[in-house]
Amino acid sequence: MEIRSSNPVLNQKFWNNLTGTDQMTVEGSMRKIGFLLSLTVLSALVSAVLCMNAVNNGDGGLYIYSFM
Repeated sequence: MEIRSSNPVLNQKFWNNLTGTDQMTVEGSMRKIGFLLSLTVLSALVSAVLCMNAVNNGDGGLYIYSFM
């Protein structure tokens, strides 16, 4: 099935010129997941600590309302 479009990405010639890439191993995938998950948890902890410190200091009303 040929799609007729002026969009170059939808043209078959665009997809024919792509080269393959190596596949990730299970170990590499798990390391990447662990790294990204640790970054996510760390950023959530920093945000929570900053928010709780602001609430305890009495100027956190704005932070609480912005998260809801």
